[in-house]
Amino acid sequence: MVIYRLDNDESKPPGMILSSSISLFQTYSSLGVIKVSLERISDIFDEHSENILSTQENTLKSSFEEISFSNVSFKYSVNSKNVLQNINLNILRGETISFVGSTGCGKSTLVKLLVGLYEPTDGNIQVDGFRIEAIKHLISIVPQENMLSNKTIKENLLVGTTDIDDQAIISACKRAEIYDEIMKMPLQFNSIISEIGDNISGGQKQRISIARSLLHNPKILILDEATSSLDNITEAKIENNLKGMNCTIIKIAHRLETVINSNCIYYLESGKIVEQGSHNELISKKGRYYNLYKNKTERRS
Repeated sequence: MVIYRLDNDESKPPGMILSSSISLFQTYSSLGVIKVSLERISDIFDEHSENILSTQENTLKSSFEEISFSNVSFKYSVNSKNVLQNINLNILRGETISFVGSTGCGKSTLVKLLVGLYEPTDGNIQVDGFRIEAIKHLISIVPQENMLSNKTIKENLLVGTTDIDDQAIISACKRAEIYDEIMKMPLQFNSIISEIGDNISGGQKQRISIARSLLHNPKILILDEATSSLDNITEAKIENNLKGMNCTIIKIAHRLETVINSNCIYYLESGKIVEQGSHNELISKKGRYYNLYKNKTERRS
């Protein structure tokens, strides 16, 4: 799996949908007879589990209706405190959902649960009644720190994809508001990104990464501070362009101006959802979100 796209390797058992930087652990038994017995039992369960997941993936091959978190809690180890506690939320197909809150409140952990990097300690996450792993092939992630390599722009765009024609590339770049800038470069799509990426701006990197994710035709696009280097006008254009994709968008944001048009905003504090609603609803409550928005607005002015 590359950082912006979930691994689509169906040979991996459920719960092990991990990034390439995360090691896979194997268990061993020192007693021969017990080892054989345990391996046979494991094979039976793995085969059964894979068959169930395969059926679920076929059912949710191209879309879904609702993702639900039911009393989800998570902690990194048995003796540690919960990072997330009693999370309950529903995400409908086509919605734009945003998670806000201070650093360390649990936003990123929640998204890692959503994409299958972690499993809940308690509670469950389901999509249309199936396990969340069943939609791993429908998700693309654009992180804040974009991983572009010392290759051409086109080669960077095509990482993790096959059989993509030029028109699809152009369309994705236009949606990401990067096409015009690429065409102004001397070598256009054949322009090489330098080894340290210093020949393009931070905003260009983010938009190339967004375009790359769009080439996967995701049904769920997760933007993890993915537009932090963009101005408000460009970001608004991209958001408007994405509306035509019938794509569910999930944002993690510090800049509150990027979440104003979300269908629902979840304010997290110490691993709990303490407020939720649209921007206008939360402003009218004059609670935590209102205070955060007011403070940020006053600092900018």
